[in-house]
Amino acid sequence: ADSQDKLCQTYGGDMQQLSLLSEFPLPPDCILSDLMNVNIHYDAVEALLEEYLQEELEQFETLDVKAVPETNLSVKWKYSSALQKSIRRGYVEDSVKYALTYHSLDSVSFWNRLVIIAFEDCGVADVKVVAMTLAAARSKLFRQKLGGDKKVIHYLIKKLAESVKDRTVADMCQVLENRSLSTEALTLLKTATHDELSSITLTERHHFDLRIAAAWMLWGTDKMKNGRFPLRSGYRELFDHSIEQMKMPGLVKYITLRGMTACKGCAMNLTYPFVWLMMKQSPYVKVIETDLPQRYYIKDLPEFAYDKHTREGKAGYQNFYRSCPAVNEYLTTKGIVGRDEVTSAIGIAMFISESALLDRRINFQGAEEIYQMTVEDDYGKNGLSLSEGKELARLIGANSDILRLARTRAVEGERV
Repeated sequence: ADSQDKLCQTYGGDMQQLSLLSEFPLPPDCILSDLMNVNIHYDAVEALLEEYLQEELEQFETLDVKAVPETNLSVKWKYSSALQKSIRRGYVEDSVKYALTYHSLDSVSFWNRLVIIAFEDCGVADVKVVAMTLAAARSKLFRQKLGGDKKVIHYLIKKLAESVKDRTVADMCQVLENRSLSTEALTLLKTATHDELSSITLTERHHFDLRIAAAWMLWGTDKMKNGRFPLRSGYRELFDHSIEQMKMPGLVKYITLRGMTACKGCAMNLTYPFVWLMMKQSPYVKVIETDLPQRYYIKDLPEFAYDKHTREGKAGYQNFYRSCPAVNEYLTTKGIVGRDEVTSAIGIAMFISESALLDRRINFQGAEEIYQMTVEDDYGKNGLSLSEGKELARLIGANSDILRLARTRAVEGERV
């Protein structure tokens, strides 16, 4: 008998009764590879993850890294920004330091954000580390069993930073939020019953965007907003059942279902199983390495931490706009002259060319096309075509010394 049969035999054949490891210890011959079984139940996945994490943390030694001594709660977003971008670039020690600092300032916000980072930047490239992040983030009591928050942070952040990355899950979610489906597809979704939405979700001949939309509506567009889909109250029980029926490993189903509560209104978990299927059906999966630029720090934080979501980052972009003739002239010719418009245009060019850089990422059929749609949409929202956005990013890169000085002055409180 395979591992699933053993589990069923142990618990009287009723997998619905299998709960957490603390209540139902798993048989000793269950191993992590069982999580890729398409028949394993959600609760069994969580139990196995608990067991695996307990074994891992018992053997794990924390890094010689400590939090920055910081008590000003208002700066937590700078450390959140530094954390995520350092994970993307694979900077392990920096990532751990910023994680510990962020956690010391706001532990609840930290764990919520770490889940988003796992979905957004690791995606389907490392299913195991995403699942471990979800399992650990769900319960402070469970983390105490593992040795406490700090030890778990050292372990998870190291794993996230060292993993191969993938942003297609986030990109697919963004495409569905920015682009409407065809009129025929929207009519079909609007008139479909809950059972028909479930059928669309499970029908492999349908395109992934339609299947995701059906799953989204089955969950409920009144719960997880999308203005481009028809408004519909969902049916959670049928949604859960539909995900369980998909031909995917238990680990992928667990990520999808646990993410319904862990993602706090973000729909990346809805796109997750379909992007995973897209990757598995691809005739190729390649790992691409990025030649990352040299690191520079401004007051102990990497310069890329100061983006448009931080006060100093916004000020730095304004300084740069005023002190860089080439960028100033280019944006002026495009009619982008207002303070907010300038900050947003430079900000999105910096996100694409700097903030979103991944040290190693996977590429598979369809991923690049989805990414290009997000880039086109991001520039379009800021009044730029794709080619114009690329030219803006090129001009910024050619004047990186001016940008670095502008950011430094913003951090130091100087205006140019």
